[in-house]
Amino acid sequence: MTWKHLSATLSKSESDPNEDAMCLSADLLSIADGASSGFDSGRWSRTLVENARVLVECLASPIPSDPCEPPTKASRHQRFRVLSRRFAELQTRASTSPSPSEPWYVSEARRRGGASTFAVARYWEETGMLDVWAIGDTCWFIVREDVIQRSFPIEDAGKFPIQPRLLRSMPSNRSSWSRIGDLLRSFPPKNSSSPSGKKLGFFLRVDFKPAHDRLVGATDAVAQWLLHENVDVRKERMTELIQSIERGPTSFQELIEAQRECGAMKRDDSTALVATWEPKAQSDVSTLEAEP
Repeated sequence: MTWKHLSATLSKSESDPNEDAMCLSADLLSIADGASSGFDSGRWSRTLVENARVLVECLASPIPSDPCEPPTKASRHQRFRVLSRRFAELQTRASTSPSPSEPWYVSEARRRGGASTFAVARYWEETGMLDVWAIGDTCWFIVREDVIQRSFPIEDAGKFPIQPRLLRSMPSNRSSWSRIGDLLRSFPPKNSSSPSGKKLGFFLRVDFKPAHDRLVGATDAVAQWLLHENVDVRKERMTELIQSIERGPTSFQELIEAQRECGAMKRDDSTALVATWEPKAQSDVSTLEAEP
């Protein structure tokens, strides 16, 4: 069994680089939304998604021998040290050297580093559980017949923050280390007794029925548009989104531009994916990018 997925992305404008990033593999899906407030945030968002598996493995192990036994303080401390080291390596990889001739304000922006949301999904076939987590306002949706069954980490369009939580690329930035600690504390091992459907910080474990459910991921502009207060509008928009991605990049671009023009969607980098869990023999991978 593996993920079968389609995705599409469109930058906020022709003159601005798209700082969203995705990495879609057979068993792991990751999305990151680089923040325009950071320096070269697109580079940082790509670094995060390309190394999502490394972070997942740090979070998911070691696993206690007793499935009902919670991780000990020692095991959590060990995982935090490993995760911190891996995260520091990614920060170093995403950094760039200043140019002697660059303006002072570019040097100052470089010093602050990049910033990005980070969202990952992984399905455990042996348990039938879907693990999703998110730092920031990039969202996951469990969808059945185009109806949103569950959204995470935000459930209402009015609750999107002006300043979402972000991971930052500079090692000196304490908020990123705090986020890593929070993420680790909220993430139980895959065989733990974490109750299904209960939010644990940045983490959610939920029942996922491959025969009926689809997983949709979206960066904040698309996610906020999907979470309309009217449930009928939510379904209509989800149907439109899925169909546009299935038809190809031109259709996705037309949908996004139309919603921006009428004021229903904010103008920002817009990325979405649709995934189903299917037998490997039937699966394939397609990533579609709508040119601005």
